[in-house]
Amino acid sequence: MQKLFFSLLLFWTTMNSSNQIKIQYILSMPKPQTHIFEVEMKISGYSHKEKFIDFQLPVWRSGRYMIFDFASGVLEFIAIDDAGKKLNFKKTSKSIWRVETNNSKEISIKYKIYANEFKFRTRGLNSEHGFVDGSSVFMFVEKFRNLPIELKALPFDDWKVTTGLQYESKNIFSAPNYDYLVDCPLEIGNQTEIDFDVDGIPHTIMIFGNNKVPRDTMISDFTKIIKSQKKFWGMYPYKKYIFMIHSTSLGGGGTEHINSTIMGTTPQNLNSIEEYRTKFLGLVSHEFFHTWNVKYLRPKGIVPYNFMEENYLEELWIAEGTTSYFDDLILVREKFKSTENYLKEFAQRVQNDRARPGNLVQSVSESSFDSWVKFWRNTPQSFNFESDYYEKGANVSFILDMELRASTNNKISLDDVFREMLKRFPFASAGYDLTDFKKVCEELSNKNLNEFFNKYVYGVAPIPWEKYFNVVGFELMKKDSIQQPLIGISVQESNEKTIVTNISSGSPFFNSGLDVGDEIISINDKRVKGNFANSTSQLKINEKISILFSHGDDVKIISLNLNIAKQDAYILKQISNPSAIQKQTYLSWLN
Repeated sequence: MQKLFFSLLLFWTTMNSSNQIKIQYILSMPKPQTHIFEVEMKISGYSHKEKFIDFQLPVWRSGRYMIFDFASGVLEFIAIDDAGKKLNFKKTSKSIWRVETNNSKEISIKYKIYANEFKFRTRGLNSEHGFVDGSSVFMFVEKFRNLPIELKALPFDDWKVTTGLQYESKNIFSAPNYDYLVDCPLEIGNQTEIDFDVDGIPHTIMIFGNNKVPRDTMISDFTKIIKSQKKFWGMYPYKKYIFMIHSTSLGGGGTEHINSTIMGTTPQNLNSIEEYRTKFLGLVSHEFFHTWNVKYLRPKGIVPYNFMEENYLEELWIAEGTTSYFDDLILVREKFKSTENYLKEFAQRVQNDRARPGNLVQSVSESSFDSWVKFWRNTPQSFNFESDYYEKGANVSFILDMELRASTNNKISLDDVFREMLKRFPFASAGYDLTDFKKVCEELSNKNLNEFFNKYVYGVAPIPWEKYFNVVGFELMKKDSIQQPLIGISVQESNEKTIVTNISSGSPFFNSGLDVGDEIISINDKRVKGNFANSTSQLKINEKISILFSHGDDVKIISLNLNIAKQDAYILKQISNPSAIQKQTYLSWLN
């Protein structure tokens, strides 16, 4: 850990060894009820040959691979010299402000920025607290990007600051460069902080909002997750770590950072031990796993980050999908989740995989690449024509794990591949691509994986679940023998209205004339009244039905036969006489 940390610092500090240029940010929030942060950025010691300096605000944040519109939140911008005189500037794009230096020794830019996007985990400020992901708030100068930075925060009233940045003195922090600055979010308010050590390393659980889980329980559970993942990877890549939690009605999700994570959850998930362990700890496990997988072990496409445009890469199914595979698996290994429940959920994943038409259209490598243009811009047809690099990526990670175990008599697993990947592509390396990942898998397993990758990574071949569950001595069985019709419609229900939100291309309704946005009024002359599931629960396969619906200002009726069977549901059952290697692999897989 020490070796990695110091090599990381060396990388940060040697890319630009200038000690002349000084960069300081001042962040204030005098009227939090306005949702406005005030930012000042000072630069001094630069060359007088600089006729102008371009100040840029990123167009995306790490952990979410889509273009945002951060620049739209800039409300005022001025630039002044060391004598307090205003400097001329002009915008050269929506996110770049070009300031004339006028031979000044120092430039200060000041701007206000509207911040009311807590749910996106970018920037938010109100009368209760503030949150800052630096890429959405702090401008930067590309040529000075690798220089050390000082941040001075001016919290409102008696608020305090929680952040992974290096503490220098009260409300003053430092970062070795801009990338580190914006990878350490700030929570500013009266948040709760729970401090504890794991293996001599300080950790903090920070909570804004309601929480009824006892402090000692959280410390114990988080410690288990921390130690289990350190055991998985073999090292800690940080000198301190902060789990940030927003417990609000805005809902869930999380974003990984270099030595912290910000996680959103509803208060209900922290109301009881049961809810917290079944609905929240999976998010903790996922985001913490990212500390290694994507923050320190990075794909080439995001080394270094280009904050001003898309960073295309085919490896998001590894960064996100494999993380989604291991997050629950680690909870099973640590007994937070029972094997029985895990296998039930896995059986449901099989049904979901086979029910999604898009999995046979778009590969996980293409889904990764298209994250910037498709994944976060979900349409009613996404289900039919796109896969999901999270869910399908987790599925491909599972079958790759089984492929490796089966071909090596359980001597090599996906766990081993990731430990080796971290050794070969540590932080400050050029990162890895799919060719590198495949090469490590092949070298460790001594197996040619061309067919596997062509089918399941670059291709859209259906996953042969039965084959891969057999590796651990389980068979996939249909849950029941009663055939039900495939409805294949997703709806949104409100005020006794049933609005169509999605129609599966595999359902009888795909070419029926029913469209997304239509309101279903009745089925077989019986009002639906916002209870679609109840209205369709008794329908039979091959039954002829009629549906009355409204399309805009028109009321229409369609008749059709439900002649397509519903996608089978499954259960996983251990085979009657598993072999010794099947038993061994099963125990090794689930620890």
